[in-house]
Amino acid sequence: MLLQHSESPKKEKSSSPVTKEELGRATWTFLHTLGAQYPDKPTRQQRKDVKELMAILSRMYPCNECADHFKEVLRYLVYELSREQ
Repeated sequence: MLLQHSESPKKEKSSSPVTKEELGRATWTFLHTLGAQYPDKPTRQQRKDVKELMAILSRMYPCNECADHFKEVLRYLVYELSREQ
């Protein structure tokens, strides 16, 4: 026997499936998880992959205001990391 779900009223489709806050929390969860699992001594390929990922995220992030802020953070981090080397 198949279970039948009662139909709920359909919501109008919004331009964004999540709020800015939900998107931000999900992104930070992803980035913190990635960072926690990132090796202490990454390979050249791992460093390249993370750099590419951050560049792509900063260009394609669904919230323009957040993307601009993310780019600022990346510029700061690149500057700080270059000072440490």
